[in-house]
Amino acid sequence: MTALPQAIAELLDEIAGLGVEEGALIHDRRLLALPAMTARRAALASQLAERLAGTALSDAQRAEVERRLDEIRSATADHLALLGSTRDELADEIGRLTTTRRARQSYTAARRG
Repeated sequence: MTALPQAIAELLDEIAGLGVEEGALIHDRRLLALPAMTARRAALASQLAERLAGTALSDAQRAEVERRLDEIRSATADHLALLGSTRDELADEIGRLTTTRRARQSYTAARRG
């Protein structure tokens, strides 16, 4: 592993750390926190782009940045897949709840009527 300038390494670490938190939120179905976290990641990515544009890096350092970004992209793709799966599970659950509610309403109406 090639040493990166501290500011760039810290931004990469923070972006990766938010990715881990996003994965946990998706897994735990705490989805309402995702938009704020996504906005934070976008802001960090913008800062990283500015730092990279203003910093002379060796070929080895550029390769290290690319390696770290590839890891982040891969984790993000995994999170998107998990989010899609979670969305499907939630849709199924909502469908079951809706069906149950309608059945209860029909049963209650039949008992009253």
